[in-house]
Amino acid sequence: EEIRPSVGLVCLRGAINMSSWLGNARAIEDGLRVLGHRVERIDISREHLSLLYKAKQLLVTKVLGRGYSRHREPAMLRSYGEAIARAVAAANVDVVLALTAMPVAELDCPQPVVFWADAPFVEMLQKYPNFCNMSPATLEAGHEMERRAHTRATLAIYSSDWAAESAVRHYNVPTEKIRTVS
Repeated sequence: EEIRPSVGLVCLRGAINMSSWLGNARAIEDGLRVLGHRVERIDISREHLSLLYKAKQLLVTKVLGRGYSRHREPAMLRSYGEAIARAVAAANVDVVLALTAMPVAELDCPQPVVFWADAPFVEMLQKYPNFCNMSPATLEAGHEMERRAHTRATLAIYSSDWAAESAVRHYNVPTEKIRTVS
């Protein structure tokens, strides 16, 4: 009998909430289990310095009229990375699979790291209304987060060819580190 690698499935903010954009985590988890993998869900829902960043978000969006993403703040990304590294060590898994690039950017662990995303940050700026008119600091932090996530990851999986091609083109990701799974 073939032994399948155990997977640490990393999700941010409500991985099993079926009404959230992360609700598909449950389907991925179930699919991995059907394939014979042991899956340890690592759900990071507590945000480091969330009151500070929520206040900053209110200031930037309501007062300055610009877009802002607190989840791409360097301190927030470090917090995600530290929390996930602790959980991964405790779960004793073989591979880490994150359902977004954000938690991977500052993750330091010995296991191979994979992330699965709909689109890289640069495309989100073009396609999603919530990402329009971002502040210059958010733009810089978002692009840096994306570069760091691709550097850290062993593999980046996108749900479309155009998203995968965009990651290669905009963030100079080697094609051997990119896959498309729809």
